[in-house]
Amino acid sequence: MQYDTFCIKQKIAQLACGLILIYIGFIMKSSLVVASLCILFGCLLATGLNLQPRHRANKVIAAMKGNFPKTDYLFTANGFTILADDKETIPYDRLVHLGEDERYLYLYISSSSAYMIDKKTIGDIKNAMDAISKGADKNWAGPRKLSYYSLPAIIGRRMKKKSHS
Repeated sequence: MQYDTFCIKQKIAQLACGLILIYIGFIMKSSLVVASLCILFGCLLATGLNLQPRHRANKVIAAMKGNFPKTDYLFTANGFTILADDKETIPYDRLVHLGEDERYLYLYISSSSAYMIDKKTIGDIKNAMDAISKGADKNWAGPRKLSYYSLPAIIGRRMKKKSHS
């Protein structure tokens, strides 16, 4: 979720490089070895789009030896408190992005840090999501579908962004 939200330009560039290498490999007429290497590396780039976040996640899991920390939160009208030793309170307007998938809510406080909350642990999920969204003045974003990355969709978002500037 985080990688799709904040590193989209890197993923598009990696995919484009991979596709260019594959194309070069197919049109190259001089050396079969170089053409094969271009196709091989192009395929690795194009299919390894989530390799970096997976590698980072596996390193974190290994460092924790499978013991994931559990944190309790207290949600109020103005923010949420992390019920740990220091009881830090984070106001909703400090959140930079709200994300969700079928199982979790993601409350991003920066492009590289988010609180991940299991939806099963929240009683009335709709009311909770509405309150957080209102307090943060942001809409919830779900997982992106493949159509999000199509050229017409990218151009449409850029045009919309320019018209708001």
